[in-house]
Amino acid sequence: MREHFIGQSVRFGAWVFIFLTMLMSFASIWIFVRITPATATILEQNDRSIAACEAMLAAMVTRDKDEFNAALTRAEASINEPEESAAVAAIKLSREVNSKAGVQATIRGIQQIAAINRQAMERADRQVQQFGTAGAWGVVFMATTIFLIGMIFLRGMRRNLIIPLLEIDAVTRAQESGNTMRRCYIKKPAREVQQVFNRINTILDQLEEK
Repeated sequence: MREHFIGQSVRFGAWVFIFLTMLMSFASIWIFVRITPATATILEQNDRSIAACEAMLAAMVTRDKDEFNAALTRAEASINEPEESAAVAAIKLSREVNSKAGVQATIRGIQQIAAINRQAMERADRQVQQFGTAGAWGVVFMATTIFLIGMIFLRGMRRNLIIPLLEIDAVTRAQESGNTMRRCYIKKPAREVQQVFNRINTILDQLEEK
């Protein structure tokens, strides 16, 4: 039975529109929720290692061995890249060499740790940007889908509801102005619309016969 096809179509289209709008909203929230922790991870993990490198260099200038060892311990505790372990081990070995070559080796190790973490931050930043870009395009795709569905929905509303109502209004106005020959008609109406038109036209025919 298709008696209520128009009503069902309107309700279905409205629910689809609402569902997609909510889906787009939740997708946008999910994207920002994912990006925020990723950015925090970049700042938290790699920034600690770089800060420890800066502290080690400062301790070398002031010849504060305790501060240097404390900064080296922080750098070792903040290891999050595979290459950092070798750099930390090299610094420990070079610190035992009390010479200019040992100092230079220590500085190279510190610079290596800083460079490793900067590269990791750049990689993580690119990943966050890629994720954000992909998420933005996903939202654009959903918004475009919602727009197209909305256009289809409006077209169906116009064809199955607005145009038939305008036709009925035109017929009733024609009857009021004395044009009793005017009848309801549109090209290729929906079945339900045609049934309503048939009933109205039948009533008008009966009134004209009287």
